[in-house]
Amino acid sequence: MVAILYFANKKNEKNDISYDVATEEVATEYEVVDTFAMGGVHEFEFTNSLNEKFSYNGEFISGENGSDDYIPQGKGIAIYTNGDKYDGDFVNGIREGDGIYYWKEGEKYIGKYKNNKRNGYGKYYDANGNIIEQGFYVNGVLQ
Repeated sequence: MVAILYFANKKNEKNDISYDVATEEVATEYEVVDTFAMGGVHEFEFTNSLNEKFSYNGEFISGENGSDDYIPQGKGIAIYTNGDKYDGDFVNGIREGDGIYYWKEGEKYIGKYKNNKRNGYGKYYDANGNIIEQGFYVNGVLQ
């Protein structure tokens, strides 16, 4: 599965800002671009720094120096190659902030993430919707 993102932007002659033709807003090249603005079509899969590969649909930033590499940043949905799904916040392509992780077997976790791990308050549910555990996590471990 490949996510399809819509975007429209132009660089000025200095190549240091982007211009969203749909909203006529100017932003630095590292700010989140409106992914559903009118314009070209871009499909991408992403492999993050932890070597997780997924298709992505959501907010993103451009890579270094405005390259054509796109990095999940902000709210988005990732579908992992193993069939799991994450719907939530991303920072530099990894889970960070609030989110829901769905395992393909039907279990889910709703809560906080930091550096791709459960960190902060969260609830872990079985496939029938029963709470398995809840509380504060540190580096993925319930305290």
